[in-house]
Amino acid sequence: MNWLRLITIAAAVNYAALVGVGILKVIPKTQGLKPFDLRYFGYSYDDAMAYLSVLRFDTAELLLGPMRWLDTSFPALFTATLIGWGWSSSGWASRHIRVLTVVLPLGYLVLDYLENHLVAKIITGIMPTPEQVSMASSVTVGKFLFVAACVVMLSALAYRNTGQEKQI
Repeated sequence: MNWLRLITIAAAVNYAALVGVGILKVIPKTQGLKPFDLRYFGYSYDDAMAYLSVLRFDTAELLLGPMRWLDTSFPALFTATLIGWGWSSSGWASRHIRVLTVVLPLGYLVLDYLENHLVAKIITGIMPTPEQVSMASSVTVGKFLFVAACVVMLSALAYRNTGQEKQI
């Protein structure tokens, strides 16, 4: 269980650094516009073009350099955290529920890495097409849907486990 706490702390520190750099360095340099991967409900082609029009070279370098390293390590740490807590909380559950404790976080991981790839292509491209932006936006929304599903799953497991402890 100590490894799980360490991974959870590492994921939290990584996320704090990622969001901190985003809030302190990126958002002020893009006239208050959020990076693509922080737009929970996606974005339109016009939103993407507005963001790219205010994105300076030095900010793009930050997004594609240090921020990308943080945004590459965070999904793996977060996924390990979600799987670890889900698996350790579901020892009593059926095989199907235990499979969900692995599959849902892995779905998030795949979508987050795909999103990172698509967003990097948009930022480094000369002129992204509406289809490219739509695909990236859809993947961003899907990523957050998987995170929400993981939160619901972990909450349900915690609620069930809390109820079991009270009955004992």
